[in-house]
Amino acid sequence: MSDLLYIAQPRPISRKRIGLTSQDRVQLGGLYGVVAMLHVIGWGLYLHFATHYPALIGFGFVAYMLGLRHAFDADHIAAIDDTVRIMLQKGKRPFGVGFFFSHYRLGSGDRHCLCSHFRNP
Repeated sequence: MSDLLYIAQPRPISRKRIGLTSQDRVQLGGLYGVVAMLHVIGWGLYLHFATHYPALIGFGFVAYMLGLRHAFDADHIAAIDDTVRIMLQKGKRPFGVGFFFSHYRLGSGDRHCLCSHFRNP
C-alpha cells in the first residue's frame, strides 16, 4: 500500500525560480516601505487624536476595518487581476498594480467629496 502512495515534497522557493532582478527587489521594497509608512502615519494620527477625542476611538477603528474590508471587495480584486493578466500577456512586469489602483481609488473618492461639497453649498 505504501508503494502506491506518493507524497509530494514542497520545493524551496529560490530567487532564480521567481525571476526577480535586483531592480525588481528595490521596487518591491519601495512599495512595501510606502505602504508601511502610510500605516504608521495613519495609526500615529489616530492615536494622537484619540487622546484628545476619546469618544471617537471606536469610530476610527471601525472606519479602518471597513476600509480593509472594502479593499478586498470582489470588484477590486477582479480589476487588479484583469490588469495583471493583461500586463503579463503583453510581457510587462505588473509591479505595483494594486498599489496604484488604490491610489487612483483614493484620489477618486477625494474628488467625489470635493465635488459634492462645492455642488451643494
